[in-house]
Amino acid sequence: MRSVSVVLKSGDKTAEEVAKKLLNLLLPSMNFIEVFPEIPAEFSRNRKVVKLDDIRNANGEILIVIGGDGTVLRSLIRLGDRSLPIMVIGVGERNFLACIRRNELKKAVDLLLSGKYIIKRLSRLQATIGNEKLPPALNEVFIGTSLYGRAIRLEIRILSNERRMEIREKMDGLIISTPTGSTAYSLSAGGPIVSSDVKSLVLTFVCSQKRLPSIVLPEETKLEVRSLSQDNPGVVVIDGNFIVKLNPLDIVNIEKSQSEAVFIDFGFCGRDSLEKWLNLT
Repeated sequence: MRSVSVVLKSGDKTAEEVAKKLLNLLLPSMNFIEVFPEIPAEFSRNRKVVKLDDIRNANGEILIVIGGDGTVLRSLIRLGDRSLPIMVIGVGERNFLACIRRNELKKAVDLLLSGKYIIKRLSRLQATIGNEKLPPALNEVFIGTSLYGRAIRLEIRILSNERRMEIREKMDGLIISTPTGSTAYSLSAGGPIVSSDVKSLVLTFVCSQKRLPSIVLPEETKLEVRSLSQDNPGVVVIDGNFIVKLNPLDIVNIEKSQSEAVFIDFGFCGRDSLEKWLNLT
């Protein structure tokens, strides 16, 4: 490995301090290191360290993210369909997606440079509106009301080899999550925690009129969702960071993405969503 791209949590002093230590550890072995959004001042004159203008243009062999889960999710959205391996150094409050703590940095870099790590591939969801593909979602796709304080009536069609189901219900919104995302927004809305080795997607209904329970479906299931409230067509939100307003006749199609999220893991912390949740509570 001769090049990396580094993303820092913007405006975070802790992330900047970790980045300085990381750069000092990596520089002797690298041809170049890209840094986004800003290069720490101490390295501004080093020719091996260059500013990355957009995560989408990352040229490193891997992407190292220094931050919390939000920084990771925003980075993945910017990468789109690219399955660039990601190494996460957690400096957030809760780091479900991080494989490294700050005090493990030196050990992790030594293992990275010697190739002693494993690759973890996580399923994502692909939402499409007409011909427009939205960024793949690692945690969840949310479809819900665009009018605060007003519910939306959704029609949800569940399509698979085994079944054809249709649900029509008034609610604040619908969360379609992966096993990874089962410990995020879906859990807060009353959904189950799903182990990462259970290949599935979870439907969690937010404040539904009939108090519908969550539904766990095979990951090959395809969904079609549309608003039946003409004055409230709703919005689609990808991983809490990418928002699209719907038009009255729009149908949102959701299925398993062909593009997985690829993470570098050293086995320092629980690798399963259930294990991580238990460790962090």
